[in-house]
Amino acid sequence: MTKGYAECRPEFQHRSETWMNLPVIRIRDVLATITMWRARARWRRELAVRSERELLDMGTCWSSIADEIGKPFWRS
Repeated sequence: MTKGYAECRPEFQHRSETWMNLPVIRIRDVLATITMWRARARWRRELAVRSERELLDMGTCWSSIADEIGKPFWRS
C-alpha cells in the first residue's frame, strides 16, 4: 500500500528544513574556517617571537620551526 499525504508530510518537512538550513550550515563552516586560520596565524606569530631558550625548553630549535613560521595562514 502506498503512503498517504499525511504519512509523507513529515519526510517532506525534514527535507525542506534541511534545505532551508543549508545557508546556515555554509555560514557556520566559513566561520569555523576563519577561526582556524586566525588560530594558525596567531600560533605562528607566537612561535616567531620565542627566544632560542624558550624553543629549547619546548624541545625544538629555530631551524626546525622556520618552515612552520613561513607558511601562510591557510596552510596546515
